[in-house]
Amino acid sequence: MLADPRPRPVSRRLHLAALLLLGLLLPVLLPGRAEAHAGLISVTPPDGMVLEAAPSEVTLTFDEPVRPLVARLTAPDGRTVLLENAHVDGDRVTWPLPVLPGKGSHVLSWRATAADGHALSGGTVFSIGEASGGPPVETGTPLATRLGLWISRAGLLAATLLAVGGRVFAAFSGGGRWGTGKSVALLGLGLLPLVAGFQGLDLLGLPLAALLTAPPWAEAMTGPAMLASGLTALALLVSLAGGIRGGAAARRSRAHHVPPAGPQEEARRAEAPAPRRAFARLTSPSGPDTSTPDASGYDGSNPPGPRRDRQAAAPADRGAAETACSPIRRAERASSLLALALTMAAAAVTGHAATAPPQLLMRPAVALHVLGAVLWLGMLLPLAASLRAGEAVPLRRFSVAAPVVVALLVASGAAIATVQLGRAEALFTTSYGKVLLVKLGLVLAMLGLAALNRFRFSACPQHLCRSIAAEVVLGLLVIATLSLWRFTPPPRSLPLPVMPAVQQIAFAGSDGLSARLTVAPAVAGPVTVVVDDVRRAGQRFAPQGLHIEFSKPAYGLGPFGQDLHLGQPTRFVLPLDGFWVVRLTLRLSDFENREAKEIVTLTPG
Repeated sequence: MLADPRPRPVSRRLHLAALLLLGLLLPVLLPGRAEAHAGLISVTPPDGMVLEAAPSEVTLTFDEPVRPLVARLTAPDGRTVLLENAHVDGDRVTWPLPVLPGKGSHVLSWRATAADGHALSGGTVFSIGEASGGPPVETGTPLATRLGLWISRAGLLAATLLAVGGRVFAAFSGGGRWGTGKSVALLGLGLLPLVAGFQGLDLLGLPLAALLTAPPWAEAMTGPAMLASGLTALALLVSLAGGIRGGAAARRSRAHHVPPAGPQEEARRAEAPAPRRAFARLTSPSGPDTSTPDASGYDGSNPPGPRRDRQAAAPADRGAAETACSPIRRAERASSLLALALTMAAAAVTGHAATAPPQLLMRPAVALHVLGAVLWLGMLLPLAASLRAGEAVPLRRFSVAAPVVVALLVASGAAIATVQLGRAEALFTTSYGKVLLVKLGLVLAMLGLAALNRFRFSACPQHLCRSIAAEVVLGLLVIATLSLWRFTPPPRSLPLPVMPAVQQIAFAGSDGLSARLTVAPAVAGPVTVVVDDVRRAGQRFAPQGLHIEFSKPAYGLGPFGQDLHLGQPTRFVLPLDGFWVVRLTLRLSDFENREAKEIVTLTPG
């Protein structure tokens, strides 16, 4: 993007390309499964099941392997026991249960982490002998913990983009100004342990007070999030070291810099004798003065023609060229590219998008999206500093590279959004899609400011600096918005909504007796059954009693029967998919019952 105007050897170009390629390929080469954001498939014993005897264990089955974090069992009297010794077998997690005396409903609340490093949580209820009421069990993360994690993660991401982007700008722009990059890098390093602590709290579902205990910190030291934190720390340290070294070199360069002669000094030199003027030209810090020709137009040192013109312009750029080619500047550029590659790798090793299939598309897309964000948002602050200092070269180079950066962001962002959304309506119907809409609105506002900067304010540095400041504020709002995705699963991982099975059951007879049966969801497993809208002779009618039975004669299952209340939901567990025979009995009076049969079809769970 901000390439040195001088031609460089092919080996150096390959070296720089290799560092950027490292940021793309490192996440792809790291071990990991292609799936991400696991989902719960089934629970044994099933949710809502009433058992005759206490079970010895509880098994959760997911759609991919997960790592169990914690499980708690709450008894009917409200006492809670922490379950230990979880056994993982592929995509199944089993917790052995202690002895459960007495009858009533028990609530199991659990938490696990998926391949993308995000927490999964849920709860299931089973009853022994009979169902009973119990205290509500909270399975989510406390609001204060989620708020702290959101703020700290957004701050770390902003600090990383600004520090690394500023370091790349200082190394390649020609101005060499890092601005507030050192302070921002130190802020990012300070936020790293805070993010780790809140990450552990979120995974375990603990309140803020648990930061003073060991479990959240121990949990934060495991999993892919720890690898991402390590890569981010390395990126910030490399940026900080390169900035300190580059700043020292810049100070030494300024200390040895000899300012050009002013008008009075030029007049004094012109009045000096010819031998003295010749000696002054030879001993000048910028080399022999070739700007004063003799009467014939030839000064005796540069031959006339194009070569003379090139050599006459060389002294003005000689200092910058020598600085750009110095070993310190080359090391500074290499360190900035290394920090950039580490930042790209850190973003692509974990997260909803990076771990989504297909890996060969998503990990590089995430890395390239971060590359574009660094080259846009990260360079705005040092660009404004260079404008205030009156430097024109950085703005010119940034303007040339800006369209390429925007195209990179749009292409990679479109690929990520297409995979994550899965379907177009998810953009408007899911929390993930609504966050994306807000982010897109902020990005469009940034693009509008960028267009004003390019076509309206480029001739006025003061207005341009103000517009850049507004662009930075919008960029920080974008970071705060996208950090909310930590708490919103992508639509691609959400199960498609299952419509309930609704049957209108007609009873034999001339009075037109009918009832509406609803089974939701129409999936094998725990279901909710509702009978309502009973009509007789076209008018609503309230029977004295309802009884329903489900059976599957081909498999010898059933009948499973219960008495119902009109319009009130009742839970059943129908373990197999396919056709189920429903027998509905209405008690119209003390002496009359009416019965009807119907077929309900369930899909596999």
